[in-house]
Amino acid sequence: MLAVPLLSPPFQAAAALASFAIAGLGWRVRDRHVTLLALFWAVFVAAALITGAGSQLSFAVAIAAYLLAERTMSWPRDGGRWFAVGQWNAPVALAVFTTAGIFGLALFGWFRYLQPELGDLAAMVPDVALPLLLVGGVLFSFFNAAVEEFAYRGVLMHHLGAGLAAPRLALVLQALAFGTFHIHGFPRGALGVALAGIAGLVYGLIRLQAKGMFAPWLAHALTDIVIVAIVYGFVAEVF
Repeated sequence: MLAVPLLSPPFQAAAALASFAIAGLGWRVRDRHVTLLALFWAVFVAAALITGAGSQLSFAVAIAAYLLAERTMSWPRDGGRWFAVGQWNAPVALAVFTTAGIFGLALFGWFRYLQPELGDLAAMVPDVALPLLLVGGVLFSFFNAAVEEFAYRGVLMHHLGAGLAAPRLALVLQALAFGTFHIHGFPRGALGVALAGIAGLVYGLIRLQAKGMFAPWLAHALTDIVIVAIVYGFVAEVF
């Protein structure tokens, strides 16, 4: 999972096949964590390669496959579903909005200081009326945050933590995977990977603090809104 974003398509296809094989082995020996984690990642990579769809749609396909498999498995249960809403109180709210504000400023600083080439992102902005574009940007931010949180702070963090009996290691590994995933995203490059990795670590800590997925999702979505605003205003220049 750490290496896939850095591999060429043939090696990504090999990684998907290997993950399917690992999922099959996990199913055979009745290891819930191996089965679900390997299946999720295999379906995500395969969907991205076969359809050429963006990561958001590929994650959505993987989420559907994961939920279907999770509901059909009666062995062994691991103490309830991890995708609970969780708590919302003053400390959690402070963590969410502080995180979104700090990361938003960091992303704007990254963009203004490095002035990266983001023409590929500008090309993705549709040529529609501004009100529709703004609504679409907000909806995209919340959807993108949802599928990425489900993948990294959800599937990866939960099954690594439970399967290895090492929650702290799972917290770090999911952050590394999340950072690597952004090698060609926003932010991008080596510094972008580092910034995204820090964000993944903080979102993971918020998930632990809130004991659920709503708080890290909201923090992530608010940060994504800042990214959309930067792309709209300074890259695509739609305003």
